Amino acid sequence: LVCQGRLNRRSPPHPPCRVGGARRQSRTMSADPEDPSSVYEWQRERHESDLGFFGDEVLDGEELHIVEEVVGKVTLTSLSRENMHSVPSTGLMLWEGTKALSQIIQSCADCFEGKRAVELGCGCSPLNAMALAQAGAGRVVATDGNPEALSLLRENAERNGASFEVRTLRWDDDEDVRKAGTGQFDVVVASDVLYIEEAIPALFRAAASLLSGGEHGLFLICYTPRRAIEALTISNAARAGFKQVEVRGCFQRALARQQRNNTMRLLQFERAGGDGKAR
Repeated sequence: LVCQGRLNRRSPPHPPCRVGGARRQSRTMSADPEDPSSVYEWQRERHESDLGFFGDEVLDGEELHIVEEVVGKVTLTSLSRENMHSVPSTGLMLWEGTKALSQIIQSCADCFEGKRAVELGCGCSPLNAMALAQAGAGRVVATDGNPEALSLLRENAERNGASFEVRTLRWDDDEDVRKAGTGQFDVVVASDVLYIEEAIPALFRAAASLLSGGEHGLFLICYTPRRAIEALTISNAARAGFKQVEVRGCFQRALARQQRNNTMRLLQFERAGGDGKAR
């Protein structure tokens, strides 16, 4: 169920939108003073925020579509994907990968119980972090490099009564990784993060730094296949000290039950040195 409103710089904000008792009004995003220094998305997003996220310079009169969507029992606010070509902040949008991965985590709770888990590139969605917490993970941290996405993430988590750690983490920022917890996690998860080729090396370096020294630290990615990016992903994983392994049967079956086999892919990695078998 989706409830949608619109914003246009030539018109007043859209009326509040209600879904299951939830209420949402338009707002203005805060600016981040830092300048972009690479092609990574989080830095492009900061640049756009400098210009005024909902301002004339960015949208040039285009409408912003703010949606409220119910996923299971969770009500989420996000920016509609209709704006994906006019607004570079994909983290402000809700993607199918996070829905799929959260259901996999719920279905395979035993694989995450007691584990220290961190999500990379969570965007505005608390679904994976909530699923990890409900699965009994010993620690749950949701991270993203976009402060606006994290602000919306906190709102979505609060309205659904969820509780977990939230941290800013840009994959190429060693200090961000250190603050999140170098070597402090057993599991890293991510969804729909494989679309900017230049960012993939940093993604795996960050994941490698976050995982503990255990031989079989798990990195699970659920994503929408785009171009021929999987080979590039696997090669970058190897350079960061990971080995692709067979996806656990539980994960595969959970994805199949969602009837997403033709639209979503799972990749599972472990520390190099394992035997390559699914665990």
